[in-house]
Amino acid sequence: TLQTKAQKIATQLNQEVITTTPGKQHIQVQAGTVYQLNTEDFNTNKLNLIAKKIGDDLEVTLEDSVIIFDNYFEVCTTDLSCLVSLPAEDGGLYHIVADVFFTLEDGTQIVYFYGEQSIIATESSAVSADDNQSSKDVVTSFEDMITANMGIVAAVAAVAIAAVVVGSGSDSGSGSGSGGGDNENKTLITGDVNLGLVTSNSLKIQAFVDGTAISEKFVVDDNGKFTITLNKLYSQGTIVTLELTDTTTTADYINEASGIAEDLNSDLKAIIVIQSNNTKINITPLTDIAAKIMDKETSLTEELVASINAQVGEVFNIFGDVTTEMVKTVINNKGEVVAGNAYGKALAIVSYFEKNAKEHNNTISTSDINKDIADAIDIVNANTSTTKVNIADNNMRMELRKAEAMADIRYDMVPNDHFNNLQAIEVMPVIATVATDDVINFSEKDNTSITGTVKAGSTVVLSINGRDKNASVSGTTWHYTLTNADITAIEGKTVSIIATATDADKKVTLSNTKVITVDTTVPTFELSLPTIINIATNTPITTPVYDAQAINLKGGNADDGITYSLKEATSSKFKINADTGKVTYKTLQTSAHNNDMATIIATDNAGNTTEQLITVSVQDIGLTTSIVWGNISNNDNIIGTSDLTTVTLSGTVFVTGTVDSISIASIVFKKNGNTVHEINTNLPNVDNNNTWTLIHDDTWASKLINGDYTIVVNLSGNSDSTTIEGSGTLTTTIDTIAPTQPTVALTNSTNNTPNITKDGAVAISVLEVNGTRTYHLKKGDVEVTNVTNEESYIAYMANADEATYTLAITDTDNAGNISIRSNTLTFTLSHTPPSSPIVTLQKDSGLTSDHITNNGQLTVTDVSDDDTITYIVTKDSEEPLATMTAAEYIAYITGDNKDGNYSVLVVVTNTVGNTSNAIKTFTLDTNSPTPIFKLTDTGSSDNDGITNNNTITVEKLELGATWQYSVDGGTNFIDGTGHSFTLDEGTYAKNAIQIKQTDIAGNVSSIAENTATIIVDTTGPVFTSTTTVQVEINTAISEIIYTAVATDDTPVTYTLDGNQNNKFTIKHDTGELKYQEKQTQIENHNVTIVATDSAGNETRQVVKVLATDIGLSTSVTWNNIGDDNYINSSELATATLSGTVNIIGTITNLSITSIVFKQKGTDSTYTLDSNLPNIITSADNSTWTLANNA
Repeated sequence: TLQTKAQKIATQLNQEVITTTPGKQHIQVQAGTVYQLNTEDFNTNKLNLIAKKIGDDLEVTLEDSVIIFDNYFEVCTTDLSCLVSLPAEDGGLYHIVADVFFTLEDGTQIVYFYGEQSIIATESSAVSADDNQSSKDVVTSFEDMITANMGIVAAVAAVAIAAVVVGSGSDSGSGSGSGGGDNENKTLITGDVNLGLVTSNSLKIQAFVDGTAISEKFVVDDNGKFTITLNKLYSQGTIVTLELTDTTTTADYINEASGIAEDLNSDLKAIIVIQSNNTKINITPLTDIAAKIMDKETSLTEELVASINAQVGEVFNIFGDVTTEMVKTVINNKGEVVAGNAYGKALAIVSYFEKNAKEHNNTISTSDINKDIADAIDIVNANTSTTKVNIADNNMRMELRKAEAMADIRYDMVPNDHFNNLQAIEVMPVIATVATDDVINFSEKDNTSITGTVKAGSTVVLSINGRDKNASVSGTTWHYTLTNADITAIEGKTVSIIATATDADKKVTLSNTKVITVDTTVPTFELSLPTIINIATNTPITTPVYDAQAINLKGGNADDGITYSLKEATSSKFKINADTGKVTYKTLQTSAHNNDMATIIATDNAGNTTEQLITVSVQDIGLTTSIVWGNISNNDNIIGTSDLTTVTLSGTVFVTGTVDSISIASIVFKKNGNTVHEINTNLPNVDNNNTWTLIHDDTWASKLINGDYTIVVNLSGNSDSTTIEGSGTLTTTIDTIAPTQPTVALTNSTNNTPNITKDGAVAISVLEVNGTRTYHLKKGDVEVTNVTNEESYIAYMANADEATYTLAITDTDNAGNISIRSNTLTFTLSHTPPSSPIVTLQKDSGLTSDHITNNGQLTVTDVSDDDTITYIVTKDSEEPLATMTAAEYIAYITGDNKDGNYSVLVVVTNTVGNTSNAIKTFTLDTNSPTPIFKLTDTGSSDNDGITNNNTITVEKLELGATWQYSVDGGTNFIDGTGHSFTLDEGTYAKNAIQIKQTDIAGNVSSIAENTATIIVDTTGPVFTSTTTVQVEINTAISEIIYTAVATDDTPVTYTLDGNQNNKFTIKHDTGELKYQEKQTQIENHNVTIVATDSAGNETRQVVKVLATDIGLSTSVTWNNIGDDNYINSSELATATLSGTVNIIGTITNLSITSIVFKQKGTDSTYTLDSNLPNIITSADNSTWTLANNA
């Protein structure tokens, strides 16, 4: 709980006992201290106290004394750096914290109470669970109250207690609050009277229904609160009139505008609608206005009551029902001004209006004024959202305007001229700016006029702070010159000015309110400050040589409302802070000199000025001192807890110039710039050697709590009757907080073996900067004394035996504070490695045991389930790759472009961290290049796919690879040998020939295929022509002497062999043979003719050519025609041809090769080359006959 936390902190703070004295005493709280009341000063059994939060102060009220802990809630409670502890019922202490309190209805925050006469009994008198319980029955202690309300709020940061006043009584004094047992069947009305601060018990209130009293008169208490008990239980919706009357002629309330106690000389009313058996309302002059309006209505309804109460509030900027809205008057019940509250401002206007009206006309009573106000407000329609206000009486309007202006000024509110809308639309008089800024200062007081504009023909009366002055009017302008008497009357005040114009038609209009300030008093300098100053050379330019202290018209603190400057500042050696008046040199003064002068000007907010001359001399004198800590663990100016028990301060004073009577004026300890402790008495002496020592004393050492401090030793001495001051400073850090308890854990243990490790490596929480760490190691129960830090621990564990060890850590910060020892880590050291793994290729493709594979995945066996396997891969003798898990290795080895020579170190790590390993080397080959094959394309074309070479050559075979070929389109493959194979003669369609290879890793290549038809032809052409031919001598060389004929599946070309080209020519495509020269003699010639097919196959035939004297001719005769050699159609049907062959030489095998018919005179021919007649040879002749054939 928060109290438990506070108690723990309290035990670490310095205790200061407060002795109570009658009256009021102030305690300046300081961090690092817990303040407790001296229990010997009172009897705790009869103690009654109340602790309140007043601003940032803690106010503890006892029977005859009040103790105020200044700025407690600002300095202490944010981080509980200091505490106030008060007696509790159980004999212990209750620590005051900011977050636990309850709030009374008047806004007071109660942070603690004790005793039967506590705040519950004395101030609220009304905290109860229901109407039948008294306050004492409900809450008996502050803790009970907080506990009782815990169910109401989600987290008890603040408990709000609504106090219901039950202390009022009837005329007879018997009282009729909520405590009566028979009140369960009666209706209660509670609320507040808001006229200003109520000052007496002479006000009484009574309830009526239709003019008949339904209650007694009940007293309004001096807090303005009342409770009415009706004579029966009234139903919801009943309309009730409440009347507030004054039973005496004494003062009843504070008029908020004048601040004077006044008597209420008129009744106030409020008309309400009962909402429950406990209705709460407020009674004010505004509820009276609404009630007077409702009195004019012949028939009131709930709706009309609510509407009028709301619309009257709207006129006065109150957005809600005037009888139910929370009322906070301008002056609250503490006497404080609540600025800017719209409701309070309206009440102030009305109360001031009453006061002002009575001053002007003693015959006007308060009730008359209220009636006039009521008559002036015209509620148009309850259903409309606009309230129309008409004021018939100009005097009434003027008074309301003036009342508002005075309220604005008195309560320092921003003017809003709320009552401008009550004025008829006329040409308003205007007030111009007064004295350039509406502030009249000393230089302006003798010649200031108030001017403005007005409707021509009007007269103007100025109301200056309630005093009327006639202005001079010229045309549409007017002016009034302030007199000395005017200035004197309003000197030092902020006043309002209203111009009232009366035109020729006697119509009156009012200007807006002009607020001016009159301040003609010049500031005054503090005369006690010396104006002739001596400083030492080389004084830092940040050190003020003079601190001007001027007070303005309003008094108060020096510098408030003052702006400082230097006359002729640009040429001055000095500069001044405009807000603080502190004067410093612009540059460092390094040499001694006298009489540097500066004139300081102090200007107040009104512009009034005053001057003061200072003279500064720079002298070669000065005092400084060194400051050194003593009895500390190191010399780094960081003080720890143990240091604070013995620490001392000492130093040596260094003197510049001649200074005697040197002493220490004070020693000041500052934290973050704020003084936390100052030693002014029992100061150390400066000895003849100019040294001094402040001995250890808990009085000052105990004030040093954690943080950064500056120690200032102030020195004093005399030089030529001039006081010389000097100082020395030392910055230091107080650190009494031990380092955070370290934590230690094994680095390489697992959940399965949480306390077993291979090497004792540990992970320890971070050591704070500049801290040191100590190791405490035991082997079994024996302390290992040579292990004290991380280095010695690592060295020891590197060669440690297998055993059980215990390790703990402590940290020490640079202030010497030692942490709580860490958790104790007990562990067993184990060096035993796991079994070596067995690593094989998952698939040894290709040749078994050749360590060449197309699958680099590995199988690891002989490994425990709890062991971890990692892979370290080296490829092609390069640097090893980063360590991989099994999944990472598979992803790597099955990736692209991973072929190569591998050495894989498989590491098995057991749960302790010990390792074993095995190496697997292999070659990964996942590619087999596609073989290619070639064939020799013979014959007349080298790209027609026809060849007589049936050998296929295979290339790009890998070393050691096997290969196969197919000649039937891949249906069957034949193992190949060497680098070639032969094809049978025949035709091979596209893709019929296929070749593939399988490398030694088992990779099968893609298939190489023929992309075009291949024809293998190894058979030459066959000659069918004769081998002998006779040629008649003298045959022309153009004549064909022989035609070679050879048959083949492909076209045949003919050539001559050898040098026979000199005698013969042959046509390559037809085989027609000719002599190159005419043969004139009979002789024989042999010629070899070569027939070559498309595949290049050749066949040779020797032909004997006989050049002889021979010849053949024949006669041609028509038969069965007339003698005229003309053949008619009838003759043509029977005509035949015949002839006799004439032979020269020896010719055999006679035959007719063709009969050609040519038409004379044309190129038309008809050749008969089939069904030719045979030549019939006899001993006498050779004849032939062509029979008729249609």
